[in-house]
Amino acid sequence: MFAAFAVLSALYLDQLTLIGLVFIITPFLILRNKKRLESLFPTIYIDVFFGLYFVAMLLKLLPGFPDTVVLNQRIIGHAQAPFGITLNFSLPFAGLFLLAFYTKNITSINDLRKTFFSKTGVMLWLGLPIVFFIPGILLGVKPEVKLLAITPFVLACNLFLIAIPEEAFFRGFLQKRLQMVVGRFTLFLTPLLFTLYHLPSNYGVSISYFIIVFIAGSLFSFVFYKSDRVESAIAAHFMINAIHFVFLTYPY
Repeated sequence: MFAAFAVLSALYLDQLTLIGLVFIITPFLILRNKKRLESLFPTIYIDVFFGLYFVAMLLKLLPGFPDTVVLNQRIIGHAQAPFGITLNFSLPFAGLFLLAFYTKNITSINDLRKTFFSKTGVMLWLGLPIVFFIPGILLGVKPEVKLLAITPFVLACNLFLIAIPEEAFFRGFLQKRLQMVVGRFTLFLTPLLFTLYHLPSNYGVSISYFIIVFIAGSLFSFVFYKSDRVESAIAAHFMINAIHFVFLTYPY
């Protein structure tokens, strides 16, 4: 019901066209006939198809999902470069679809405790301050508290357009499958692919920026590896982004 409401709302608000609707319906039809397809093709072929499909979604390569600028290059800090937000329905769809069909999620209080209050949770909370200070050391990013009226909106966009889609794909989908093939080497490979996905960026292709994203991606991969819950990676990703937005300024 929620998915149908979201799709109808996107169509009404011109965030989705009929072509985009076809790209949304397609994966549902494939999953509905998954058992039949698995009798015809190896499972890896289906996984590769979905992997390429969601890469195209994350890179916004598929037609039918118009960009809508909701925050147009606004100055939000004294030394901050202009900041903007563009909405695209393909990103939250990819994230929520993967969460619903391809990840092992928290379903009980015990799962919640094991994910956030176990040794893995402690590593997560200890790792966040480390990643918090790395930008200041490597890129000269300065502290600047920004408690603005738009902050809740920006953080909500960050959660649904960045943290959930990226972690659902890179950790919940990709890392889980790579782990079955290369084992612990995925703790290096997945952060590397995550870093390459973020290049080029507004920071340029620099060694410093590469190191920052790789370390953050390594933290996300590690907490997912230890907890086997994508929510831990989403929480880490969202909190780091929130800390950076509220307490740091990026003059790039």
